Amino acid sequence: GTEAQRCVSRKYDQESIVCVCNATYCDLIEPTTADQLAGNVARHYISTIEVDIANATYFQVYKDVTYQQILGFGGAMTDSAAINIKSLSEEAQQNFLRAYFSPEGIEYSLVRVPMGGSDFSTHYYAYDDVVNDTNLKYFNLTQEDYLIKIPYLKLAQNLSNRQLKLFTTAWSAPDWMKNIVTMGNSTLKPEYYQLWADYYVKFLDAYAEEDLNFWAITPQNEPSHGRVFDNAFNSMGWTADQQLEWVVVNLAPTLEANGYSYLELMILDDMRSFLSEWVDTFFRNETANKLTSGVGIHWYMDSLTSTSFLDAAHEEFPDKFLLWANNTVDSPIIVNATADEFYKQPMFYALAHFSKFVPPGSVRIGLVTENNNSIENVAFLTEDDIKVIILQNNAKAKQCVARKYDQESIVCVCNATYCDLIEPTTADQLAGNVARHYISTIEEGIEYSFLRTHIGSSDFSTHYYSLDDVANDTTLEYFNLTKEDHSYLDAYAAEDIHFWGLTPQNEPDHGHLYYEGFNSMGWSAEQQLDWVVANLGPALEKNGYSELELMVLDDQRVYLANWVETVTNHWVTGWVDWNLALDLDGGPNWAKNTVDSPIIVNATADEFYKQPMFYALAHFSKFVPPGSVHIGLETENNSNSIENVAFVTEDDIKVIILQNK
Repeated sequence: GTEAQRCVSRKYDQESIVCVCNATYCDLIEPTTADQLAGNVARHYISTIEVDIANATYFQVYKDVTYQQILGFGGAMTDSAAINIKSLSEEAQQNFLRAYFSPEGIEYSLVRVPMGGSDFSTHYYAYDDVVNDTNLKYFNLTQEDYLIKIPYLKLAQNLSNRQLKLFTTAWSAPDWMKNIVTMGNSTLKPEYYQLWADYYVKFLDAYAEEDLNFWAITPQNEPSHGRVFDNAFNSMGWTADQQLEWVVVNLAPTLEANGYSYLELMILDDMRSFLSEWVDTFFRNETANKLTSGVGIHWYMDSLTSTSFLDAAHEEFPDKFLLWANNTVDSPIIVNATADEFYKQPMFYALAHFSKFVPPGSVRIGLVTENNNSIENVAFLTEDDIKVIILQNNAKAKQCVARKYDQESIVCVCNATYCDLIEPTTADQLAGNVARHYISTIEEGIEYSFLRTHIGSSDFSTHYYSLDDVANDTTLEYFNLTKEDHSYLDAYAAEDIHFWGLTPQNEPDHGHLYYEGFNSMGWSAEQQLDWVVANLGPALEKNGYSELELMVLDDQRVYLANWVETVTNHWVTGWVDWNLALDLDGGPNWAKNTVDSPIIVNATADEFYKQPMFYALAHFSKFVPPGSVHIGLETENNSNSIENVAFVTEDDIKVIILQNK
């Protein structure tokens, strides 16, 4: 068979792999015709670097079991997208557009074109910013349209063997048409409802004059945005009822009167959490039901709503299509104008499985397997009677996003949108002889059950303080928590935070061994014994805190590498590490006593780095829950210096932890 041109791979951003294209080269995929797939011939397209097919999974295709028909797959020609394309040389621009639209590329067939400015523009604008221009005399497309978007849309269509489906919507009306509360919170003034419908027609006419005709429109991009967010980007808010009125009374009649009744009209164009409300409002209205064709859906906040919302909408209104009309704020291709090259990210190749091999008009068909081994699967039948099967292996836990950090150590990068987690395991899943294997050398959290807080400041505070710095306040009249926290146990109890245990002093040896250091206070064992017995113990009991576990020493912790041997194998019942997180410098620490932490925070990049010790701790905190008991573990030959320890949990699960030294 024919092999696709090879990816010129390069590590890019958080150790991801991209494929590099430029003016002279870009990996492409040889087109396949229906004739080439006659009989039992199959074509295999894999978008991962390594493939493990050791455990075979078998699927049965049922072409007579049919579901939805496919409209297509594609992306958005925003101002930003067009600006980045233009930043490349003409030859690289050609390769860029070929990669997306040509028969040798991944053959996008849907293109979203914002009507005017969006957040992905270089400035805030609409097509008529002349105040009170109620005749739209000054309506005009901008240089973003004439110089970049329109030319690239035409080039894309010329490169494609498929008729591109263009669809559009506006992010906002001109400000003078709106009631504006804040930058992000605004609504269209009712007196401009008809003028806003005329504005849509002006836009469609202007593009038609450039020989670009649209397939569909939506009445508004993210109508919830203009009602929910106060500080954001160009937006305009609608309720479902408000937009229903505008569509039925103004937009639809205006489109029909101007020759655009053929346009597919999609509603919502927003998060699926709003799907039920908008579907019910529009599709249960007899007039609106006839005027509308489908629903545009965005991915944001999907974690709050299940895919059952999509199923329910289809089952209730099976004649309306559902179109995924937005993706994450990333792009399948990243442009590096300085180097005159662009980088095709993994999502480009993931999308290729669909856009390249499932052309518009294809129908989803039945696909059954007895054991899918966590392989997501779907099958289609094209109009040429070609069966397309797409498989995605989800068997692995979320992977560590590795990055070299400080002295060639490896950390796993987490940020606002991603963090490698460990799927929880239940006792039922481990019944019989089933075992789970967790290796941290190279997933939900590691389930800490202890949290240590300090009374007042420590060296890991930004300044030196106690909770009563008023000299000679022998009645503690001025005792108070600070802004860092908010009498200590009582104050925290008032905030519904209750302590399990306490120690009389952090590192009591520090205050009498070190002449320079940080906030400390020295005790000998005999001195502290006297204070605990005569003062602390009775005071705790008198004030209702006799149930607190009182721990002594609180000094000189052992090192993490010796945990297994020194701690759990010598009667110690737990471990509380120091700071949950520190910054890149190991602080803040007012005394310059910077150290290390399982997690390092990079606030500038809005991400944090889970260091190897985080994963070492996970072996215990995640899999040895409170109440577990240390049990015997023997080996005939431990010449490899493998430290070991075993536990049995309260659910009778045996946990074995090994450390290769």
